[in-house]
Amino acid sequence: MKLRIGRVSYLNCLPVYYPLEKKANDRIQLFSGPPAELNRLFLKRELDVTPISSIEYARNHQNLLILPNLSIAANGPVLSVMFFYRKEFSGRLGELKKVGVTVESATSVVLLKIILKKLFGAWPEYVPMNLNIEFSQTTDLDGALLIGDKALSGYYHTPPDLGVLDLGEAFKTLTGHPMVYAVWAVHRETCAKEPLKIKKLSELFQKAKAFSLSHWEEMVAYGSQKYPFTPKEIDEYLKIISHELSESEIAGLLEFYRLASEINEAPKEVIVNIWREEDWR
Repeated sequence: MKLRIGRVSYLNCLPVYYPLEKKANDRIQLFSGPPAELNRLFLKRELDVTPISSIEYARNHQNLLILPNLSIAANGPVLSVMFFYRKEFSGRLGELKKVGVTVESATSVVLLKIILKKLFGAWPEYVPMNLNIEFSQTTDLDGALLIGDKALSGYYHTPPDLGVLDLGEAFKTLTGHPMVYAVWAVHRETCAKEPLKIKKLSELFQKAKAFSLSHWEEMVAYGSQKYPFTPKEIDEYLKIISHELSESEIAGLLEFYRLASEINEAPKEVIVNIWREEDWR
C-alpha cells in the first residue's frame, strides 16, 4: 500500500517536493492542499504523513512523532505570514479592534495573537474568513492576516493604503528565535505498523531536499511555471525559508508553544518527539 503524503500547496514546500513531483514515486501518493485541510485529513487518519501546523502538533503531540530534520521555518522575515493593516493604524497597532484571520492555517493565527498582545498590547476581535489583499476595500476590518502565496503576493504588491507586519520578523524580535510554522508528522500507530516505509520516506525527503539544493535554478524555473511569481521572487523567497529542524528551530518551537500556552492556545507541556529509526526496529 502506498503511503498517503500531504503536500502544502504553497510555494514554501517546493524544495521538499520538487523531485517528487518531477518524477512519480510508486511508494507514495501525494495530496495537495492548504495547511488547515491537511491538518484535518491527517487527524482523521486519511493521510499517513503530512506537514502539520506547529500548533496542531502541540495539541495532538501524545499520538504523533515528527520526522527528523524537516520543517517549514524562518529565522526572521518570512514574507508569507503577513499582517496587513489600514495605514491609519501605523504606529498604533495597539488600537486595533477587528481583525480578519485566514481559515487556511492554525499556527499563523495563534502567532498573530501572540505578536499583537506581546508587542503591541492589542487583543482585537478575531474574525475567521476567506481573505485577500483587497480586504480594506470590501470589509470593515482594521487588518487581515494572510498566509502562503496570497501573503507573498501581497508583500510584492502591497496596496498603498496598507501597512504590513511580517510575523516571522516580529517573532524574532520578541524571542530571538526562528519561528517554525510546520513540521512533518506521522501517527505513532503508523510507525508501529510500517516502520520500514517510514524509514524510507524520511530518507526520501532528505534526498529530495538535497536534490533541490543541487538543482536550484532548475527548481526555481519549475516554480515560476507553477506559481504566480517571477524566478527572482521565488529565488529570494525560498532562500529565507528553512526546511531544517536543528536545535535552533526546536528551541524556537518550544518558545512558541510556551507563549501559545499563556493565551490558552496550546497545552502547558508539549514534548517534541522526533522519530528515530532505532525506536521502531
